[in-house]
Amino acid sequence: MKPLIAFAFTVSLLAQTKAFVTSGTSWSAATNGAPITVECIGGGGGGSGGGTATYLAAGGGGEYGKVTVAYTSGASIPITIGQGGTGTTGDGTNGAATTWNTNVLVCNGGKGGTSAGGSGAGGTGGDWDTAL
Repeated sequence: MKPLIAFAFTVSLLAQTKAFVTSGTSWSAATNGAPITVECIGGGGGGSGGGTATYLAAGGGGEYGKVTVAYTSGASIPITIGQGGTGTTGDGTNGAATTWNTNVLVCNGGKGGTSAGGSGAGGTGGDWDTAL
């Protein structure tokens, strides 16, 4: 069963509204320049199980990020949700990045667990463009 993957953002106008979207979609701004707060989490890394299941290691968690930005009404903002890594009997695969507006907010995925008994590392440092 695939996990539910979503992206959340808050639009702060007179009342607070939360929206959850799926990967590959876009958000159409209707905020008339009002700031919105966007939060995201990268996909988690996959766990490892070692060839003999002697060494088990969890994958690292995806990175969390948050930014507040303003958009003109009608702007179409692309969204990509990072898929979690795959757990295997060898090394787990890395999780993928979650992005808001291509590179305005990037939350990197967690590293996969290693079959030599090490644990997966968390997501690496985020990156967002402040020149909006």
